[in-house]
Amino acid sequence: MKTRLLKSKVFFLILGIGLTTSIFAQSTWRYAGNYDAVLGLFDDQHFVVDDGNRDYKFSTDGGATLQNLGLSVTSPKSIIGVEYLSVSRLRAIVFTGSNLEIHESLDGGLTFSQLGNVFPTSMAVLNIAPQMVSFDANESLLQTKVLYNSQLIPVLFRTLDGGATWNIATTDTFAFVDLYSMSIYPDGHIAAISNLPQGVELSTDKGQSFTATAAFPPLNSSVKIAFDGGQNIWITDVAGSQNADCYYSADGGATWQAWLTAEDAMDLKYTNPSNIMLWGTDDTTALSVDGGNTFNTVHFPADKPLGSLLRLQVGGNDQCFYISDGSAKLWIYDLGASIGFHEKSIAGDLSLYPNPAKDHIVLSGLSSDLSSFKLEIQGFDGRNYPVSSEMLSKDRISIQDLEAGIYLLRISSKEGGHQSLTFIKR
Repeated sequence: MKTRLLKSKVFFLILGIGLTTSIFAQSTWRYAGNYDAVLGLFDDQHFVVDDGNRDYKFSTDGGATLQNLGLSVTSPKSIIGVEYLSVSRLRAIVFTGSNLEIHESLDGGLTFSQLGNVFPTSMAVLNIAPQMVSFDANESLLQTKVLYNSQLIPVLFRTLDGGATWNIATTDTFAFVDLYSMSIYPDGHIAAISNLPQGVELSTDKGQSFTATAAFPPLNSSVKIAFDGGQNIWITDVAGSQNADCYYSADGGATWQAWLTAEDAMDLKYTNPSNIMLWGTDDTTALSVDGGNTFNTVHFPADKPLGSLLRLQVGGNDQCFYISDGSAKLWIYDLGASIGFHEKSIAGDLSLYPNPAKDHIVLSGLSSDLSSFKLEIQGFDGRNYPVSSEMLSKDRISIQDLEAGIYLLRISSKEGGHQSLTFIKR
C-alpha cells in the first residue's frame, strides 16, 4: 500500500457541545487466537471456530474460553460457515457431500435445529465456503459455485421461509457465468463483477434485478468490490499495464476514476455508514471512516498474519472486521461505535449530559441501572479506561480521574445491544 495511503489522517469533528455519536477507530488489530478454521464472527467477543478435526466451538468472551458448539457433525459432513444474525441467533451451513444443510441456533450456539437443504437434486454442490446473508428471520441469499450440466457456475439462491426451502434468486440460472466477485449487504444491495457479462452490475432489491454500469477497464479474477447501496462503488486490485490498481465511482457507476488514496490495495470491505477497511500489498491495513477519502493505518501486534490464504471479513454486527490467515489465526478490529444492521440498540432514546462535563456524566433513557450494563471508556488516542463499580451511581458515571479530552463511552447489554456516545471532559 502506498505511503500516502498509510500516512493520510482521519480528523474527528465534534460539532457543538451537545451529544454526538461517533465512529471511533482503534489503531491496532487484536490477536484472538490460533484455530483450525474461523467459521463466523459477530463481534470481538462472539465467534465460532473449528478447533481441529471437526471440533467446533464458540466463544462469548473474545476467545478467553471456548464452549462446544451444540451441533454434532461427523465425517463426511463438515461445517463450512456460520452466519450470526445476532449474538444469540446463528445459522450454520453444513456440507454433506451432496448438499448444503442449514441449521439454526436461538441460544447462542448451545443447541441447533435443522431448517432445510439448499440445492435441488439437479445440481452438485462443491465444498466451497458460500456467502450467506440474511435480511431478516425469513429472507436470506446464498451465493456459491455448483456443477450444473457439467459446467461450474456461480448461483444465487433465495429463501423466503427462514431456510426451509430455497430457489434460484435470478430468472437466469447463468446470470453470472464467470463471476469474479460479489458483495451482499444486510440492507439488500449487491455488487457483482463478472466476465460474462463483462463488467460491474448492481442490485438494490436483494438480487431480484441487476443493472449494468458503464464500461470499466479490463477486469481479472482477483478484483474485489464494495458498494454502499447508493451512488458510491469501490474496486481494488485491477491488474494490467494500462490500468490503475483501484477505482471508484461517485455516480452509481456512470463514470469511473482512479482511486488514488487506495492505490495498490488488494482487498476491501465496507460497512455502514462510510467505513472501508483495506488490505495492502505490503501486509498492512488501513481504515477510512469517510468513504475512502482519507485513511489511517491499522497496525498488527507482533504476531502478524502470514501466508497467502488471507481473508478479510465483516462481523455479523456490521461494525467489526476480522482477518484469518493460512494457519487460521484470528485478528479482530472493532469499530467501537454505531449500531449495525443486526445489532439492536439498548435503548430507544439514550442521551448523555452534561457535555462537556467536569466531574460526572449522566445517562438517561436506560432500561435499568448502569450496573447491569458493560461499560467501556476509550480515549481518541486509542487508550482504554476501566469503569469500576465505585465510579457508578444508578445513572451517573464519575469522570474525575480522566484528563481533559474527547472520549467514547460504549454501553453493552447482556442481550448483545450496543450504543456509543461521545463526550468531552473539561
